[in-house]
Amino acid sequence: MDSPKLIRRQEWREQLIVEISACGTRMTQYAVPRRGRIYAYYKCARLLRFGKDGCSPDRVRTNHRAEEVERSVWEFVSGLMRDPEQLREDLERMMELERRGTHGNPKRETKEWLDKLAEVDSERRSYIKLAVRGTITDLELDEALGELEETRATAERELATLENQQEALEALELDRDVLLEHYPAIAPEALDSLIPEKRHRLCKMLRITVIVQPDTTLELSGVFGEGLSVSNQGLVS
Repeated sequence: MDSPKLIRRQEWREQLIVEISACGTRMTQYAVPRRGRIYAYYKCARLLRFGKDGCSPDRVRTNHRAEEVERSVWEFVSGLMRDPEQLREDLERMMELERRGTHGNPKRETKEWLDKLAEVDSERRSYIKLAVRGTITDLELDEALGELEETRATAERELATLENQQEALEALELDRDVLLEHYPAIAPEALDSLIPEKRHRLCKMLRITVIVQPDTTLELSGVFGEGLSVSNQGLVS
């Protein structure tokens, strides 16, 4: 049951990914009722779980107003959306990096690992037949099956990795099309009037991650690259 003084925010299905550099932990969004209003904050999840000593003591603040964080990030994002050509370049660069991350030929590698799984099943049946005939001992059977299970686990792990990489690339391609075909056509005033859910969805498509530095500076990464800092004074390289 939620404490009356601490209410986790659940009304936004899409939220910013905010992490704290001091300990590398993702920040949790929560809300505090005060004087008839609800104030939302981002706070290190380790602090919420373990108390004041759960995070690095180097931080300037333990929590950050969600409204301020999201306003600073949105100012940068809305500016990015107003430059379609730069956005296209950033998205194409991100897709190229995703493709390079797949290493080799995903289709060929998938077939090879599927063939390996089929080979494991065939060998397993063969060993069981040998054991039934008494050609090999139970100990030898167990050792052989153990090695085959290790091979199976490796093949399934590699297949899952290939599948995740392909899904990530397909999702990025879909988001690219939406970003380039739909959002640049929106008038600036309409872009700024997007409701929070759509703003967070847009940040997700741009792969925005916010890193809160100990001095409260916000460092952004996304399809545009890494190492951009946002503050109340604007964007800093």
